Amino acid sequence: MKTETRFKPTEWALILGASSGFGGATALELARRGMNIIGVHLDRQATMPNVDRIVKEIQHIGCKAMFYNINAADAIKRNET
Repeated sequence: MKTETRFKPTEWALILGASSGFGGATALELARRGMNIIGVHLDRQATMPNVDRIVKEIQHIGCKAMFYNINAADAIKRNET
């Protein structure tokens, strides 16, 4: 019998690349298990609708989502956030 881990409503996950692919899938799966999501991604305007979709889905599940469109490898940009 498989049991799914459930998280406390005060727990957060920080996910790099959260707007698509493995990062997006991980963000959604953790939200389904009750974890709030801080997502860091680097997207152009054309791919932002997918980011919006993921954020809305996380919120619809009942979790909080804070997404930042920033280059996580850029120390100056990180300090501005």
